[in-house]
Amino acid sequence: MTQVVKPAHNLANMDASMSAAAPSLAPNSNNNGYLNGNSNNTNQHNGKTNTTSNDFKPASHEQKQKPSVQEVGTAQYVSGWVHAMLFWEQPVRSAALFASLMTVLILTQYYSLLQLAAAGFTILTALNWCHVNAQKFVLGSHPHTDRFVQGISIPRDRVERAAQRSVDVLEAIVQQITRLMLIEDSARSAWAAGIAYLVWTLGAYIPTKYMVGVFIVGAFTLPRLYTQNKEVIDRHVAEQAKRAQQLTKQYGSVAMVKAKELYGQAMTSINKSKAPVTTPVPTTTST
Repeated sequence: MTQVVKPAHNLANMDASMSAAAPSLAPNSNNNGYLNGNSNNTNQHNGKTNTTSNDFKPASHEQKQKPSVQEVGTAQYVSGWVHAMLFWEQPVRSAALFASLMTVLILTQYYSLLQLAAAGFTILTALNWCHVNAQKFVLGSHPHTDRFVQGISIPRDRVERAAQRSVDVLEAIVQQITRLMLIEDSARSAWAAGIAYLVWTLGAYIPTKYMVGVFIVGAFTLPRLYTQNKEVIDRHVAEQAKRAQQLTKQYGSVAMVKAKELYGQAMTSINKSKAPVTTPVPTTTST
């Protein structure tokens, strides 16, 4: 007589054995979630409750679009530095940057970069030659002996910091351009495309260096002038906007009436051209 083995129906023991056999499926770090009953993903087999853990839910669209901390920090650094330079919050640095940009722009109008580099090296070397030989003649010592002994080198941490900052700034600029091209904000992209088209059109008639010079002068003067005369400028802008609105209403109604008249005349002429032309039938008289 054969003995029939009945299957085990103790579901609790089955769950415990499965969790012990596959500890990687347990939700907590100790791999004892199913045994201790602390898991969020518990299944009670009496048909009353069935809860599911929220640990593996996909990230929402807003979380995917949220910029990284490094991106926000770099963008804030760049915008803060540009704001400080253009609004002359640090007058010495702003003046030095403005003078340097304009000097390079004017010199490159007449000389090449190779000529400027050679001229700079010649002038600095000649001045230092005079200084070193004068001190050797007067004091009998070389002024740069300590540098030659210690070694002439740039600190590595400074180089790494400058390189990292340059890469971050370049990455932030590329990200902003990409956002404009991929139409993250329709208004900003439209303004950027309009400005680019204006520069593209003016570039055919105005030399590039003149445009760059006008841009530099305007960038370093207009924001500062606006902040110093904000109330006066805002008042004039409001008055001109109100006057433009009044003129728009006044001449807009006149233009509307004129447009309706022209439309009526055009429709009348079209209807006349579509009307069938009747030709008179000649009559014959019998004699």
